[in-house]
Amino acid sequence: MALSLRSLHDLPSPNGTIDRRYPLGNAPVIPSATLDIDLNAFNAANIQLTYTTGTTVPDINYRQFLTGTSASTAVLSVSSASGFLGNWVIDASGNGITNPLTTTGSGSLFVSATNGTITKTFPVQSWAVITANPTTAIKLPVGNGFWFDNQFWYNSSFGAGAEQTAFLNNFNTLSANPLIKYVYLTLTWGHGEGPTRGDYSRAFAAIDAMLAKLATANHKMGLILEFWQTFFNTQSTTDLSAWPQYVVNNNWVVACIQQGAQRTQLKWDIDDLWAAYGDMLCAILDRYNSHPLFFGLSSMDESVAISKVDNVAQPGGLSPGATIIDSVHYNTQFLALQKRMKDHGPNVLIYVPLNYLPPGDSTEAPTMANMITSLRAKDPYGFIYGGPDPFLRQTTFQKLVAGQYQSTTGMGDIRKQILLMNRTQEAFLKNSTPTPTTNYDTALANNAVCLTWNCETWLLWKFQDELATINAHNGVAGTPPSGGNYLVI
Repeated sequence: MALSLRSLHDLPSPNGTIDRRYPLGNAPVIPSATLDIDLNAFNAANIQLTYTTGTTVPDINYRQFLTGTSASTAVLSVSSASGFLGNWVIDASGNGITNPLTTTGSGSLFVSATNGTITKTFPVQSWAVITANPTTAIKLPVGNGFWFDNQFWYNSSFGAGAEQTAFLNNFNTLSANPLIKYVYLTLTWGHGEGPTRGDYSRAFAAIDAMLAKLATANHKMGLILEFWQTFFNTQSTTDLSAWPQYVVNNNWVVACIQQGAQRTQLKWDIDDLWAAYGDMLCAILDRYNSHPLFFGLSSMDESVAISKVDNVAQPGGLSPGATIIDSVHYNTQFLALQKRMKDHGPNVLIYVPLNYLPPGDSTEAPTMANMITSLRAKDPYGFIYGGPDPFLRQTTFQKLVAGQYQSTTGMGDIRKQILLMNRTQEAFLKNSTPTPTTNYDTALANNAVCLTWNCETWLLWKFQDELATINAHNGVAGTPPSGGNYLVI
């Protein structure tokens, strides 16, 4: 009875309100007259402004993201946010931007729309037009870069980490020096993948921010990115922020004591762990392989993993002296991961940081030699190898490529046959007290084509000392092997 007495005037209109002037509930919805940008739709479109010269000319419609009654008549313009604009112009229709792709270059731009009263600007976007051989050429930054080491891009609450802050604080200095060809930055698995498996939005957002900043440099300066699984967490066995929540929930992490230090390590015997980690790395390579400023990706900081714990009580409930990974399985999976990454990153250097391989001892050099031989067969110059310790350190890897294990591995001096990276960490390791100059000279003697310098305020060497050494050497680096299809930076 109550419903039959209710007036039709109480039917809601399309905007959800009750307007008694429209008894059928069909009050018109008046769109906002204010010119604006639908940022949700724009961000979801994920517009990538990276193209190859001579290919299909892009024409990107920005008007579709405008809102307000003047959206259809607003005038668009495109301007340079940094570097130079290249050939980006408003298209003939006036609805977006286009580029004839006749000139190479990179930078960043923004598109604005005005109705004569209100001006709205889209977020700054990095762009690049690269040469016509990106389908086969390896982007190779021959020269010097800076490594913002072991501090991570984010802190535990996903705010700006010390590494991110240091990079931003020193960016203007790096940008002003054309001898600096790249930066080496670090994320953890937990910073790259969300709590749900397959959510890589964190990694994409972080990398986009890095590349957008690098695009504002005064010269071409790119990114080599590293992902940590944190083999060497010596401060806590309970801080699990380095991994995605689902990894923790799956019980894929073990706490232990190794060489007297508390460690946390992934349970590398689990095949699905390798698959999940590789899925993230390959998704990143799929997205950034053709980006002109994305130079390299490393799947870990070091290839060493704990294979045996100390002969003492273990915080993770392990038996004292227990063997905690199958070393053969680990090395097989590690090699397979490098090859899988190369399949998804044919234009990107896959950095293989060979210091040591478990279980070490007499098996280490032969295992490493077989691994390098297999990777060279996969792609002779698609991988770059390094310590990460500097060549003064004389790790198994460094001795191996210099031919010092030839009698047991059959591998002679191959330092001029593969791409080598030197990462100058010697001051931190405190095994000797070289100057930046002695470390530089040693890297050159070993034909390192990439010289990556630590940038940490608490180290023996200071940022300005290392820059002075680079300038004194005029940025010289090793010579890449002949025959490689390189896009030398």
